[in-house]
Amino acid sequence: MKTQFIAGHARLPAGMAAKSLYDTLTITAEIDKKYGGIVEASCTLATE
Repeated sequence: MKTQFIAGHARLPAGMAAKSLYDTLTITAEIDKKYGGIVEASCTLATE
């Protein structure tokens, strides 16, 4: 299976409930290139 790994990182918006506990959000995913399906994904909330 041929896959691609993608990742994104951002600060949470000020009005979001999770902002009171966390500062940033990181999302990673492994995508099957042929069918476009998600093989695996993860999400991490972090403080600075």
